[in-house]
Amino acid sequence: MVNTGQNIEQILTFLGSAETVVTNTYHGVYWATLLGRKVVCIPWGTKFSMFKHPPTFANETNWHEKIEEAKSYPRALKECRTANTDFFADVKKLIQEPRK
Repeated sequence: MVNTGQNIEQILTFLGSAETVVTNTYHGVYWATLLGRKVVCIPWGTKFSMFKHPPTFANETNWHEKIEEAKSYPRALKECRTANTDFFADVKKLIQEPRK
C-alpha cells in the first residue's frame, strides 16, 4: 500500500489484516501499534524515535530479519484512549474554572 490513501476505513482494514506491518510512515507505525500489530519501521527522520511504544527499526536491506524481533503492545490502544480522555478532562476543567 502506498501513502496516498484517503479512505481511513480501507487503510485500517489493511493494517489490521497483518500480523506484522512494515512501514516508513509515522501514521502507519502509530495506527498499526494501536491495532495491536507488530511493527517494523524503516525510518527516514527523527520523528520515529519518539513513540511511547517503539517499533522495531530496520533499513531497506535488513527488514526481513527484523520481523522476528518485532513486538506488539496489546495495551497501547487503551493507554492512548485513557491519555486522550484525561487530557480532555484537564482542558475542560481549565475552561470551566472562573478566572482570577
